[in-house]
Amino acid sequence: MPYVAGFLWGLPLLWPRGETPLSLVLVYLFATWALSLVGAWLLARALRRAGPED
Repeated sequence: MPYVAGFLWGLPLLWPRGETPLSLVLVYLFATWALSLVGAWLLARALRRAGPED
């Protein structure tokens, strides 16, 4: 999960400089942060349900 989030956060570095408005970049970073938060929550929830079986 951290690798995917790191890749998504680094993606704006590949965008052409000066062609993308800063507001769009900030919205993108917030959206990727929110998606990584939800993804981590879903993964933790799935792992908790599949916990050790006695």
